[in-house]
Amino acid sequence: MGADNEKQAPFSTNPPEWRVLQKVAADFLIVYKQTKDATVFAPIFIDRFVFQLPCKLTDAQRFMLIYPDPAKIPTTADKLRYYRYKNALLQRDVADHIGINRQTYAEYESTNYRQYDPDKLKEIAVLFDIPVDNLLDDYNRFLLNQGDNVRAIRKKLKLTQNEFAVRMGVHASTAKRWEWNEKLMFKQTYEKMLILA
Repeated sequence: MGADNEKQAPFSTNPPEWRVLQKVAADFLIVYKQTKDATVFAPIFIDRFVFQLPCKLTDAQRFMLIYPDPAKIPTTADKLRYYRYKNALLQRDVADHIGINRQTYAEYESTNYRQYDPDKLKEIAVLFDIPVDNLLDDYNRFLLNQGDNVRAIRKKLKLTQNEFAVRMGVHASTAKRWEWNEKLMFKQTYEKMLILA
């Protein structure tokens, strides 16, 4: 019996061709078959496993697999979703706690949502028992103390409010309202200001 014969011999499931030569272990057999030219030997390993039915993950489970570490979540919307799932709360629960309707809160968790009411975020942080900073992306962290932040950037640039407004391409009253926390700065404007700073 040569190596060439072994390579050429296909395994057949026909019972009469292959016979057990030796049972080496519960899951390992040596079988053989007789051909007209040679006796062919083959090892057989028996692998046992349990069939698992497909598992359907919930949205929360799928989300937690994508983002196991909340510090690496890039947006406030996803941070809100992470901590809500972690606390096993429904959107309705969070909405009721902060006094808004569920649909408005659902928009908070939308990736298209940009400007969060800083006071509402503080209330949500209390519900989740975390520092509000854990919920914030860079833009919303800026908005949390927008007045102080705008003033600091303007002074760093050594500009008056009017000069700053001109640089930003807005009316002077808008720049003043930013500093007085009466008007939230849009994200595009925030990004433009970062370039200036």
